[in-house]
Amino acid sequence: MDLENYVFSLIGSLPTMLVWLAGAVGCVVFAGRNPRGCMLAGAGLTLFVAARIGMPFMTSWIFSSLNNVPWFLEIRWRVLVNSLVYSIPTALAFGLLLAAVFFGNPQSVTFPTRSTPASTP
Repeated sequence: MDLENYVFSLIGSLPTMLVWLAGAVGCVVFAGRNPRGCMLAGAGLTLFVAARIGMPFMTSWIFSSLNNVPWFLEIRWRVLVNSLVYSIPTALAFGLLLAAVFFGNPQSVTFPTRSTPASTP
């Protein structure tokens, strides 16, 4: 991948990266209210950014390293490796965001009890 194409691909990803930046700012602002959730969300957002910036180089490196391996010459294996290189960090980042949503602030989770009867009109 040459630098010009890489820069243009980053420019094309700018809207998504701005949303990630806004999320990171939100994590910093609300860290006092929900430190665990903000830490998990911030880690997920950082992983998204790192994957977006670093994975093209990682893919290039993997492709050049496996270029002499006989099974890797088939296009289906190249497609598989390319998909895995992008999907594994993205899946981890989504997992961290889901962990922030569901496990970020367990103190605020209250479950209804059956000790009080429901009022009927």
